[in-house]
Amino acid sequence: MNFKLKLKNILKGYSSAKLGCIIFSALMFTIFPIIFLSNFYFSLNQAKLCFLISAEIVLVIFVIIGALYDKSKTNLLVKRKIIMTDYLIYGLCAVSIISGLFSEFFPYTLAGVTGRYNGIIIMILYVLMYFILNKFLKNFSETIFILFAVSSFFVYLLGALNCFSIDVFSAFVNIKDSQKAMFISTIGNRNFFSSFICLSLPIFTIIFCKAKSKVAFLFYMVVTIFGFFALFCANSDSGFIGIFAMFAFISLFVIKNIKGFRRYLLCLLLLFLSGIIFGYIVNISSSSDLVHSPIVNYLINNGISYIILISIMFIMLLTFIGKSERFIENNIKKIKYIVFMIYIAFSAVVLFLFVWYSIIDKTSNLNDIGKYFRFSDDWGSFRGSVWSHLISLVPMLSAFQIFFGTGPDTIYQILSKYYSNQIKSGEFLKFDSAHNEYLHYFITTGVIGALLYILLIVMVIYYGIKMSKKYVSSLACTSSIFCYAIQGFFNISMISTTPLFFLMIAIITAQYSNNYYEINYFD
Repeated sequence: MNFKLKLKNILKGYSSAKLGCIIFSALMFTIFPIIFLSNFYFSLNQAKLCFLISAEIVLVIFVIIGALYDKSKTNLLVKRKIIMTDYLIYGLCAVSIISGLFSEFFPYTLAGVTGRYNGIIIMILYVLMYFILNKFLKNFSETIFILFAVSSFFVYLLGALNCFSIDVFSAFVNIKDSQKAMFISTIGNRNFFSSFICLSLPIFTIIFCKAKSKVAFLFYMVVTIFGFFALFCANSDSGFIGIFAMFAFISLFVIKNIKGFRRYLLCLLLLFLSGIIFGYIVNISSSSDLVHSPIVNYLINNGISYIILISIMFIMLLTFIGKSERFIENNIKKIKYIVFMIYIAFSAVVLFLFVWYSIIDKTSNLNDIGKYFRFSDDWGSFRGSVWSHLISLVPMLSAFQIFFGTGPDTIYQILSKYYSNQIKSGEFLKFDSAHNEYLHYFITTGVIGALLYILLIVMVIYYGIKMSKKYVSSLACTSSIFCYAIQGFFNISMISTTPLFFLMIAIITAQYSNNYYEINYFD
C-alpha cells in the first residue's frame, strides 16, 4: 500500500473543516511550545504571537475550503447544543472590546504590546478558535497528546539544561548576567515556564495513571519524571502550588481501584524523588550558589523529602501484601476521600496561618518558608506591593471602569497614571501585570469581565468532569485547566502559554456540546 493510499484512509471521513481543526490542534500542541526566532528571548513573545496568528489563518482557510468545495454540506449545517460557556466566552470578548474602545489608553489595548500581548486582538483570536473547534471538532484525537508530550519533553529538557547553565541555542549570549536566572527554555520567564508545566504536566500525569498498555505507561512516566524535574528547575512557587492542586484534583479520578491508587502513589514518589535528585545535582555542581525559592530550598535541603518518600514507599508496599492489599481494595472509596481531605486540611491550615500572621500576629519573627504566612509589600516577590496598589486605586476609578475596566492589558498605564511619583522615586517597582489573573481581569475588564472569566473556568471544569467518563482527553484537559486556574492566583496570562489554555477549553466544550444528549446516559 503506497503512502497516498495510506493517507487517504487515515483522512477518510474527515471534512475539510474538521481536518483543519486537527491540524490546528497538532500545530499548537507541537510547534507552538518550542517555536522561537534567532534572537530568542528578545523576540520570543512575537514568535509565539505570529505562530498563533498563522495557525489560525490555516484553520480559517480549511473552513473556507470546506464551505466552498466540500460536496456534503452537512458538517456546515449541523446544529450543536448551545451551552453556557458560549455565552461566557463571547461575553468576555464583548466586554474586552467595549473596555478597550472606551479606554483612555485605547491604542495600547489592541495588542497589549506594553503588557503581555493580552489585548483585544488576542481575545478575538481565542474566541475564533473556540467557535470553529466547537463547530467542527466532535471527537478530539488523543494521539495528538503524544505529540504534545514529545514537544513538552523538549521544553522540560531544555529548561533543565538552562538551569544548570548549559546554553544549547546560545540564547543567553546577549542577556545581562543579572537577568540570566530569570529566563528558561523556549517559554521565557521562569514564572511562565512554571505556568507551562501546570498546563502540560497534568495531562501526562492523568494519561500515565490511566494508561492500559505498557508502552504508553512507560512513555508518559518518562515525560512525567522530566516534568517534575523541570518543576524544580523553574524555581517558581506558583508552579508548586499548581501541582499541589493537581494532585488534590486527580486523586478523585485516579484512586478508583488499587491499581489506580498504586499509580497515584508512584506519581507522588516520582515528584519527591525528582526533588532529591535535583538537590543532589545542585550540591555537586557549580549551580550550588543559585538562590532558590523557599519551597524549593525547603524540599531539597531538608529531610522532609526523604521522610515523605520513605512513607510513600511503605504505603505502596502495603498495597502488595495479602491482608493489607485486600483491605485497601475493599475500602478504596474511603481512601480516595481521605486522601482528598488531607489536601483540604493542609490547605485550611496554610490559610489559617496566613490569616493569623497577616492580621492577628504581626510581630513574631518568621524565617524562610514561614515568610509566606505574612502578607507584606515584598510578599511573593513583591506581588504584595502590586496587589495592594491595584486594590487601593479602585476607589479612584469611574463607575464605567469598575464595571468594564481600564482596558485589556493596561496595568502598566493605570499604575503609571496614579503612582508615577512612587515609580520615579523607586518606592514602587514598575509592573505591567497584576501577577494575579483574577485581579488583572478585574482591573482591566472590570467586575463583569472578571466574573465572566471565573464562571467560564468553573463551567468548563464542570463540563470536563461530566465528559471524563467517556473521554480521557476531557479529564486530562480538565485537570490542566484546574491546575492552571489555581496557579493563576499568583501568575499571569501570557502569549507563551495562555493560547494552550483556551485551546483546552475549546476541546472540552466541543466534546460536551456535540455529545450533550449522550452524557445523561453514562453509567
